[in-house]
Amino acid sequence: MKSLINKCIPYIPVFLKRFFLKENLYFGISLKITGKCNLNCIYCSACDNSTDIDCINIIEFLRIMKNKGLFYVILSGGEPFFYSERDILIDYLKENNFYTVINTNGILINNLDYRDFLLKADEVVVSIDGDNVINDKSRGKGSFQKIIKTLGFLKNNKIKTVISTVVWKENCNEKTLEFFRKLKNKFKVTLDFEIISSELVPEHNKKNCIPETQDIGLFSETLSYYKKKFKWNEISDISIKNLKECRPIICKSFNYVLYMNNDGKLYPCVDKIGKKDFYLGDINTFRGAGKRSIYCNGCKCNSLLNFNTILSGKLDLNSLIRWVK
Repeated sequence: MKSLINKCIPYIPVFLKRFFLKENLYFGISLKITGKCNLNCIYCSACDNSTDIDCINIIEFLRIMKNKGLFYVILSGGEPFFYSERDILIDYLKENNFYTVINTNGILINNLDYRDFLLKADEVVVSIDGDNVINDKSRGKGSFQKIIKTLGFLKNNKIKTVISTVVWKENCNEKTLEFFRKLKNKFKVTLDFEIISSELVPEHNKKNCIPETQDIGLFSETLSYYKKKFKWNEISDISIKNLKECRPIICKSFNYVLYMNNDGKLYPCVDKIGKKDFYLGDINTFRGAGKRSIYCNGCKCNSLLNFNTILSGKLDLNSLIRWVK
């Protein structure tokens, strides 16, 4: 698979043209192509059985946005494998040279069609929250061993792999970091730790999921130590600080990257789905955000946090490593 930099190079003339003409420039989008999922994670309320948007509408939107510089596409859900038109969509992305990321729970590895789906990606983001006890407690019994098998499959096929970990009450400790140190060494993966989003946690599970402030603080300090000692350079200093204290920010990232819900509506990120003040339009009518910044009470997405840091002029090279490594 081509690296992100190689996929980006052909778009440089588009970037420069739109920059100098002060036209809207969008280079990335996360597509929630389905709400269907085969897990019932303790801290998640993002999945449902609602009707998914037609693939033809997504492809037409991508065709228009490609002329605005779009080349980076994340397929998410739910579990994106359950999108009925997944093969049509991912084949379009590959044929048109998009850098394609699949965000998956990783437990369907025994399904041959699932394996074929993963092999079409330039990058795969796999969710895992810790060892077999912790992960199975948050994601369901038996999920850990299947995820480990998926990581082996991805390594053997030389597909760039990112581990996405939700920091919640049960894994907010040094034992978790030691587990991921060994996992990283074994599977040569990139690590990403994101604080649990209170906006997505079902109300009845909040008490069991959201860590104590002092535990988050200690976890952040220990993560900073692991980063320096073991050279986890993909983890930026700003993301570690954000784990400890998720501060309000002025978000500008949606002028360059977008999040599509499975009903076709566009938002700055997954946390803002359904919130009127953050609605940006839908894929049938959208041509630009129409605003330059939005006040956010706290960013839970490291990628967007890092990008906003760059846009503010505070260049942290570690903020870039997650993409180019």
